[in-house]
This record gives sequence, C-alpha cells and structure tokens, in this order.
Amino acid sequence: MFPLVQESHVSKHPIDRIKERFSCDYSRWSDSSFRPDDPVTIEENERKQKLEEQDNLAKFEANNKEFCAKFHDDMERRQTMAEQSAKRAATHRLHGNRLFRSKKYEGALECYKKALKEDPYTANILTNIALTYSKLQQWRDCLEFSSRALHLDKTCLKAHIQCAKAYFELGQIDEVDLEMKLALQFHLLNTDLITYNDSLQNGIMERKTMEAISKIRANLADSDTPQHEKSYWDT
Repeated sequence: MFPLVQESHVSKHPIDRIKERFSCDYSRWSDSSFRPDDPVTIEENERKQKLEEQDNLAKFEANNKEFCAKFHDDMERRQTMAEQSAKRAATHRLHGNRLFRSKKYEGALECYKKALKEDPYTANILTNIALTYSKLQQWRDCLEFSSRALHLDKTCLKAHIQCAKAYFELGQIDEVDLEMKLALQFHLLNTDLITYNDSLQNGIMERKTMEAISKIRANLADSDTPQHEKSYWDT
C-alpha cells in the first residue's frame, strides 16, 4: 500500500494559486485603489494639497501667536539689515569705481574691500577687487578673488579672464588653456573673448619661443667657453 498523499502537499498550477488568492479580494474592484494620472487631476490634487498646507499653517499661527509674531519680526529685521548692507556696499563700490577710473588703485581697492565686508557674496565686487590687483600686478591676489567670484558664478566672464591673465603672468600655461576653454564653453559667441583668447595664445607662443631661444643661447655660450676658462663648478 502506498501512503496517502496529504492535500496540502499536492502541487498546484500557478494559475490556480492566483485564482485562489484573489477570488475573495473585493478590494480589487474598489474605486479607492484607482489613481488617475491625467494632467487635470494632478493639477487639482496639487491645488488641494496647497490649500491644505495653507490651512494647517493658519491653524498653527492661530495656536502659536506669540511665537509667530516674534518669527515675523525677526525676518523683517534681518531683511532690513540686508537691504541696508546692500546699499552701503553699493556706495563703497561706486566710490571705488571712481577712484579706479582715476587710476588710484590703492584707494579703489580699499573701497572695494569695504563693499565686500557689507556684501560678501556678490561676484561683481570680487571681480572689481581682482581687476584692481591685476593693475597692481599682484597676480596671486588677483587669482584668489577671481576664483572666489567663479565659485559664486561659474559663468562670470570677467572672472575667467582675470584668472587666465593671472595664470599667464604666473607662468602656469596649462591653467591658462583650461580657463579659456571653460570661458569659451559658457560664452562661445563672445567676440571680445575670442579676440582675448587669440592674444593670450600669441603671448604663450612668444613666451615659449623666447624660452627656447634663451636655452639655445645658453647652450652655445657654454660650448664656446674654453675648457681652461670653466670654473670648478662648471665641470
């Protein structure tokens, strides 16, 4: 006699298992599970959500009047202080511009730095400082403030130009090429930038040519020196 096979161990077809699982699941026929995704419904749901958030905010303010009043007063005070700082920064910057046009670069730099203290996150103040440092031929400072301006606005044309100029004067030729490629990427059709890039490339070629000529002359001078005239340290 073969042992009886228990019903629970009998293999069932996958379709039979699915039918058995969902045969009494009436929630599958309910409209509550339907989620329309047409644009009109989405817009209406967003509007309802916004109204709900506004209602919740109004209830919160009604239940926390003192806290909300202090919060709004603080926001207004901060906004007023920011506006006043921006006005003072603009005054210092314009004064600096007048000094810069008069070629009084030290005075202009002082004004620009005062403006920066009032408004430290404005790219045009940083580029003004960088340009002034370039006039003073302080190239590392020029590079620093140009880089800070690019940190705020990576498309800033003045900052890219000042960076490239500083790199050129510091002899970092590879950085010059990289900086100009970035600038042209953002300002491809700017004719002034294209002209400036051409002048930089010509300057790079002239510098490389002069360096090569200097090396050749040094080698020739060394080879023409009689052996007995060479010092101990030349051997």
